[in-house]
Amino acid sequence: MASDPIPEPLRHQEADREREPEFSSWQREVRRIEGPAHNRRFNPRLNQAAEAIGTALGEAVNTAREASRQGAGVADESKPAAQDKVTKFRERTSETLDEVRDSSARAYEDAREKLAKIVENARHQARHLADQYLLHIIAVAAGVGFVAGMLLRIWRCARD
Repeated sequence: MASDPIPEPLRHQEADREREPEFSSWQREVRRIEGPAHNRRFNPRLNQAAEAIGTALGEAVNTAREASRQGAGVADESKPAAQDKVTKFRERTSETLDEVRDSSARAYEDAREKLAKIVENARHQARHLADQYLLHIIAVAAGVGFVAGMLLRIWRCARD
């Protein structure tokens, strides 16, 4: 460890077999197929593999673009359908609102008619009592006036 000599750095891309990195099996196969470094550009099997990969990637990109265009088309086609649903929802909501208004107006009219009947009955009974018991009503009114006058007089004296 501390006594091990420090290896010399590689110079000018000189490397011996000991220092060459280990490759996985597929990398070794590619290196075997490629052959020497100077023939890499002209290896027909490598060119065929690169063409196949490029073709597959190009087709995948084209498929993705087409799917994107179709998705945009579907979105454009679904927009009117969504607008139709919103319009139908608004129509149903306005119909429901109209029904609620009508029913509340009917309930208001019913309550108003009932209250008018109650008031009319109270007036009728008051007239009947006034006709039948006129002297009694006058006596009660006089008594209430007398008591109210007495209470006001006592209250006024207590204030001074």
